[in-house]
Amino acid sequence: MEASVELVTKNNLLVMFDESGFPYKKFMELGHGYNEKVASVLNNLELDCYCPELAFAKDWQEVKEMTVNEKDVVFTKINGHLEVKSRALKFTSDPQSFPYGTLMVDTVSGYEQKLEKPLAYVIVSQHTNDLLVIPNYTYEYWTQETKYDPARNLTDTFYLCPRELVKPFPYLVDYLRFLQKSSEAEKIGI
Repeated sequence: MEASVELVTKNNLLVMFDESGFPYKKFMELGHGYNEKVASVLNNLELDCYCPELAFAKDWQEVKEMTVNEKDVVFTKINGHLEVKSRALKFTSDPQSFPYGTLMVDTVSGYEQKLEKPLAYVIVSQHTNDLLVIPNYTYEYWTQETKYDPARNLTDTFYLCPRELVKPFPYLVDYLRFLQKSSEAEKIGI
């Protein structure tokens, strides 16, 4: 059973709350900050990308449209984008340091509604700022599990990826560099 969500305007800012008073806007802003950090790291590694501006839906139709088209980090020289998820867990850049045998990827509904699937999910530790990567090609091995989120007072079904399929961030960097070089070579006819 999903908790209902109410759209509330405070100080001319749209804020979403469920019955528990969970401040969605605050958490969306926190998440967007991690998107910007990932984009900054990638740009410093000469992988040209940007974060779309954070926007808040005015009504439920916009919520649906934003879910379908949402992209956290968009590349300018590569056809594709990344999704970024931060976790309040302590782990390092070694996938084996993740404290559980599976990593939560996304809600099933959120992933399935996306018109364009991400190249990968970048998982950020809110404690260490270390990054792990779930490549989209691992999708066929993801499982589904219904979980309760006490902070938001809701239950949803999530995709989970086995820890052994998770990669360290440099793996993604190498792959993106390959894609960017291939794209640049194609543009000049090589």
